[in-house]
Amino acid sequence: MTRALVAIALEGDVEEGLLVANAEGLELYEYLGWTLLGDVYVYGAPGSERIRPSHSQFDDLKSEA
Repeated sequence: MTRALVAIALEGDVEEGLLVANAEGLELYEYLGWTLLGDVYVYGAPGSERIRPSHSQFDDLKSEA
């Protein structure tokens, strides 16, 4: 899927991209040619009802059900 998305981006003459992933995906994305530039930190607002401010919360909610 990642290769397909990169191919689509390259059709639009894109020269740079930003991929944010967790540590578990690092080896795969490096294999696909991505370069680690640094860590990304995501912070939520105080009192937020979200478990984590990311899409991964949905996976956690499904496993709890």
